[in-house]
Amino acid sequence: MKSFEKHRNFSGQSQKKMSARFIIILVVTILLIIFVIQNKAPFQVKFLFWSWIMSPSVLILLVFALGLIFGWISLAWSERKKRKRVAE
Repeated sequence: MKSFEKHRNFSGQSQKKMSARFIIILVVTILLIIFVIQNKAPFQVKFLFWSWIMSPSVLILLVFALGLIFGWISLAWSERKKRKRVAE
């Protein structure tokens, strides 16, 4: 009976965290949609020898996605190094 009560309390706390995450994700999504709607005007992006015409929101989303990818790769790489050290 005690283990059920512990699980029940843990489940309640987990649901609160989930609802807080949901609210944060919802607010960020709404702000992102507002940003995209307000920044439709295309502009020219130049990088070295290349040039693109895109909206600011697309550029920011691309930079954000690249940051997530590089962050994930660096985290995986550092975790791999830690596992190698522990194995030795």
